[in-house]
Amino acid sequence: MHAARGHSPTAGRAWIATLALCAAVLLGACRTHPPQRTPPSPLPLPAAAPTTTRGEFTIAATKLDAWNAVGQIVVRTPGATYEGRSQMLDLYTVRYHDQPFLLVTRALLLSDTIRDTTTLVTARTLAGKPIDSDASAELLALLQRELPAQIEKGLFLHRCHFFAQNDDATAVRLQKAKGELEDYALAGARHPEDRLGFTVRKAEGNSIQHRLLPE
Repeated sequence: MHAARGHSPTAGRAWIATLALCAAVLLGACRTHPPQRTPPSPLPLPAAAPTTTRGEFTIAATKLDAWNAVGQIVVRTPGATYEGRSQMLDLYTVRYHDQPFLLVTRALLLSDTIRDTTTLVTARTLAGKPIDSDASAELLALLQRELPAQIEKGLFLHRCHFFAQNDDATAVRLQKAKGELEDYALAGARHPEDRLGFTVRKAEGNSIQHRLLPE
């Protein structure tokens, strides 16, 4: 009889190892892997604060004339309102297209490059810092277009008022002089009459007296 054919221990162990490897591969393939996390993008850096105001300009005028003209233009501009003003600080608090900011007129010092009276017209935030916005730039552009004519109109009205006052004062002085002259003339006319009347009355008294006395 032949002995029963069997597997060697080494072959059995190899077969078991192969099965285990296949099972591990299958399990690994079936396992769900978590999605890879994308690192967050860096936050955008805040925009640097502007150092100058977009749209500011200079004009050959005194700061008072410019300040007055700015107010006249703002009150008639659609969409613009002024919420406060300070002549001492040469500014208006305005709101344009729902954005509040300051309009400022500032006199520039005379120098080698600035030989005539010049005023800077600019805008600022409510905190007094330079501003870079479409609303403020648009209003400054409008002011730059309309300020020269508005300032000239204001100067013309001022001259008319000045001459009207001078004409009134001259008329008053002429009227007063005329009245004083008339008073002087009347006074001069009264004095001779008074003297004449006194003389007449005295003469009449003496005549009567002479007639009553016996000769």
